[in-house]
Amino acid sequence: MACLIGITCSWQEQESRHLINDSYILAVQEAGGIPLLIPTLDPALAEEVYHRMDAIIFSGGDDPDPYLYGEEPQEGLGDVTPRRDSFELALTKYVLGGRKPALGICRGIQVLNIAAGGTLWQDLKGYTALQHRQLAPRWHTSHLVDIDNDSRLFRITKHKSIRVNSFHHQAVKEVGEGLRAVARSRDGIIEALESENPQKYIIGMQWHPEFLLNRDEYSLSIFRDMVEEAKKVKKGV
Repeated sequence: MACLIGITCSWQEQESRHLINDSYILAVQEAGGIPLLIPTLDPALAEEVYHRMDAIIFSGGDDPDPYLYGEEPQEGLGDVTPRRDSFELALTKYVLGGRKPALGICRGIQVLNIAAGGTLWQDLKGYTALQHRQLAPRWHTSHLVDIDNDSRLFRITKHKSIRVNSFHHQAVKEVGEGLRAVARSRDGIIEALESENPQKYIIGMQWHPEFLLNRDEYSLSIFRDMVEEAKKVKKGV
């Protein structure tokens, strides 16, 4: 039974175009799902999009607007895409309230956290000396992440500590309602979230496993686990 895995796209306002790295598409395909790209749409269409997908991946991209979590913009805030924010936040409301699996990657974990009422560090500069925006190739693993052994992420990776790639300057600060932190870098920055409800498959991670499919033994497993969960939900298990 093939599952349709929706992947949100980045939106470039000036160029009026959508973007997505092919690595997301390859990851879903190799994991056994059918990838479908979700453009930045009118938020009124979010419910229809949610019901048509078997699972959703919130991809990386520009910074969410800090207004969405009750803060003024601070020095170090990057590019903001209001159109994408509006649609993805509408979509996350259905994800948080529904049963279908969701995976949030980089910006994706941040959007999920904001939708749940959480906040972000707008810029990690000054809060940590650890390099979270690596200058190495995307397939290179940069720093360590420690994973809680009672988490789904631990069951997937089978490791208490893994090295990850890192391309972000923002991160989860206060965790939103219904979510819990399950992984941190050695400087204490939250690197992964999961739903507190074991019946809900929601995992967010700050790194990019889609670039590491052939570089370690667990990155592809993350996507395979999501696809397998989507199959169960589709069957009504």
